[in-house]
Amino acid sequence: MQSLAIYVAEPVARVYPNEADRKRAAALLLGQGPFVAIHPGSGGGSKNWPAAKFAALARWLGNELAARLLIIQGEADEKAIAEFLPQIAGQPFQLIEHLKLPELAAVLGRCALYVGNASGITHLAAAVETPVVALFGPASTPIWEPRGEKVRGIRFGDEDVALARQAIASLWPAG
Repeated sequence: MQSLAIYVAEPVARVYPNEADRKRAAALLLGQGPFVAIHPGSGGGSKNWPAAKFAALARWLGNELAARLLIIQGEADEKAIAEFLPQIAGQPFQLIEHLKLPELAAVLGRCALYVGNASGITHLAAAVETPVVALFGPASTPIWEPRGEKVRGIRFGDEDVALARQAIASLWPAG
């Protein structure tokens, strides 16, 4: 961008859903928030945080923070969803699938929090300014991580569930 004489300290992508997409999102979501979007998939299995860890975090969000869970399924997420859903049996959730990207952006914009792997959907959540906890495997490099004040990146590891909870606590709405 500097070659175009555009100087930005740290470029941050932004997406603004239109009114029709926002109305569709409002009609789609069941109940009252706070909504937390969880996207256990990605473009490839090696980039996915283990389903058991996602499930432990989802149960904590639902039980301890009274979050309404929205499970996001993208085009390439069938296997990740199939591994994840049985592990949250008994936990209330709403499956969000088969949305166009502008509609998904509007849904994510209504969420108090988003948790997901390195994926385009994670970047979309950050672009609508939803607080994001992004989970990255060993092959991910920081240059590809979403940017923003309300983005927390966690690397896969022994303490990643505890670190994800700390990141959520730093982003969770007070009160």
